[in-house]
Amino acid sequence: MLKIFGIVGLGVIALAMPVVLTGCSEKCPGFSPDVVLVTLTRNASTLERDFTQQDFPGVKVESVYDLTGEMWHAFIRAINNESLPSDPLINTNTFRRILSIRLAEPSHQNVIDAIAILNNRPNIENAGKNYYVSFSRRSI
Repeated sequence: MLKIFGIVGLGVIALAMPVVLTGCSEKCPGFSPDVVLVTLTRNASTLERDFTQQDFPGVKVESVYDLTGEMWHAFIRAINNESLPSDPLINTNTFRRILSIRLAEPSHQNVIDAIAILNNRPNIENAGKNYYVSFSRRSI
């Protein structure tokens, strides 16, 4: 199942697709060799804290970046009734935090291995590859 996450305020589009690949060599095309995208569960998304390398044991993590940033802060305000319940920007039932995990040892195989480890964690809804996507404009 393809999941598409658009974060308009940050100008980021992240694609995450659960894929099982075995025997992948360093020539695996189409995805970043140093980043894993993680979608947290709803319960983990409500935690009012930053995630760090220590939150992902078994994976050699260089850094963790929250792609949902300001949207997450608006989500926390919404679930704490600090914003209008009719706020059209936040659907508190479906909102999930999305993290970009940069691996300390970049390789396509390390991305695949990290995804396998992370998808078994109870606080992670999905871990996937950071696919390369290019858009072009046609001349008229």
